Amino acid sequence: MKVSVIVLTYNRESLVCETIDSILDQTFKDFELIVVDNCSQDGTEKLIQSYPDERIRYYKNENNGVIAVNRNYGIERSHGKYIAFCDDDDLWLPNKLEKQIAVFEEDPQVGLVCTGRVDLHQDREYPRRGWKDTDFTFKSLLLKNPITGSSVVVSRNAIEHTGGFDTNPELFAIEDYDLWLRIAKEFRVKYLNLPLVKYRFHPGAWHKTVSWTRRERFQIFHKKLLEKGVIDKELYDWATHRIEHPPLHKSLWRLAKRFMLWTRI
Repeated sequence: MKVSVIVLTYNRESLVCETIDSILDQTFKDFELIVVDNCSQDGTEKLIQSYPDERIRYYKNENNGVIAVNRNYGIERSHGKYIAFCDDDDLWLPNKLEKQIAVFEEDPQVGLVCTGRVDLHQDREYPRRGWKDTDFTFKSLLLKNPITGSSVVVSRNAIEHTGGFDTNPELFAIEDYDLWLRIAKEFRVKYLNLPLVKYRFHPGAWHKTVSWTRRERFQIFHKKLLEKGVIDKELYDWATHRIEHPPLHKSLWRLAKRFMLWTRI
């Protein structure tokens, strides 16, 4: 088995079918699809079990509000050399896995491959800005997270080396960011500047439920990285200062992004 695709779901009967179909339509066929359901109360279970594709394996597991629990649950039951993640409301383009696996095969030092994305608002698509390779170094990732979770494929070696997702509840909604950064410290992170994921915005999406500001999020994040020994005090002070006092052009760009997002919803 080359790739294990992990989809977490909860009460997404209306959307998860499109997600699964986009995964099954991949041009790269050597994969298993592991769906971990956080004990949905709607028709999610019946819907997923209606698929005749033998590559799909369905599990139910209560995560008690900690998403990382079910991410690790899926990883523990996977068999692939590479592990991919997709949220239950996002969509993949057909050649996504094919292009990413080719990157891994070319460079054994790569631990994570991510891609560009298109934002999907009420069936209208908005291409996102592209990133540079330098945005995906360990130090750059301390200041921003340009990695879309549903675009990520990681090597099993990188997962085993870094220990998987941190289940600390304080890392809610940034537990994936925490893992990407730990992988970036030990392995190469490669970015494909191609919009191979459609990232859906809708009222039930997780980003609607997060109340903290960007500064508050990074305060929590950098403190946890320091406590775990991922960064030292010098790097902690540097990152904290850069977040507290960003260059003017970055502040203006952030305000522009917020305005564009507000006008789309």
